[in-house]
Amino acid sequence: MARTGKPFTAEDVVNEIGAPGGSGKVIGAAFNTVARSGMIWRCGERPADRKSSHRRMLAVWRGGQVQEQTRLFDGN
Repeated sequence: MARTGKPFTAEDVVNEIGAPGGSGKVIGAAFNTVARSGMIWRCGERPADRKSSHRRMLAVWRGGQVQEQTRLFDGN
């Protein structure tokens, strides 16, 4: 999803590949790791689609030409 350059949420990823086994915290940890690597960045938020989430706000992420964007913010 990140390679498309289109915005996505963790909910979108779970819908695409399925929920991981174990703790639900695995997804958040994975997103944080990938964001720190510069492959994706947070670009907003939107309400969740799943009824069980009660429309809570989800982070919206975008991937793509992240290295250039990171350099702009780092001043390099």
